[in-house]
Amino acid sequence: MVGKKALDIITKLQKDLKKDGFKIESLVADLKELRPYFIQTKDPTITKVCRLTYEHLEKFSTFNISIPAEEELDEEGNVIEQEYVPPADEKERLESFDYMLSLLINGKNKTNRTDIIQYRDQLIKSLA
Repeated sequence: MVGKKALDIITKLQKDLKKDGFKIESLVADLKELRPYFIQTKDPTITKVCRLTYEHLEKFSTFNISIPAEEELDEEGNVIEQEYVPPADEKERLESFDYMLSLLINGKNKTNRTDIIQYRDQLIKSLA
């Protein structure tokens, strides 16, 4: 769980997103303000997701990463590789960004962690 200051910034990001959509400058500024709090938690994955997110927003002026798909298993219990499908519209981009922010609040949770790692991987691919 993040500290009070980090939680306040995430809450502000989510409110601003719902009110104003992708106002890139303010979202990037808030993410840059948030990142040092994740550095303090010594969680390099979440710290990296925070940085990659504001770099992605700066590059694309939107959040073009989908909510991670649920894992599907074959008959033997092996994970089926899912094809990545980008968000279809602005509503899906907003939902995905909001969901990613909510994951960061409790990034140590196993289920959240899996989705955070999928976001990280997609952000890295988007910026390559």
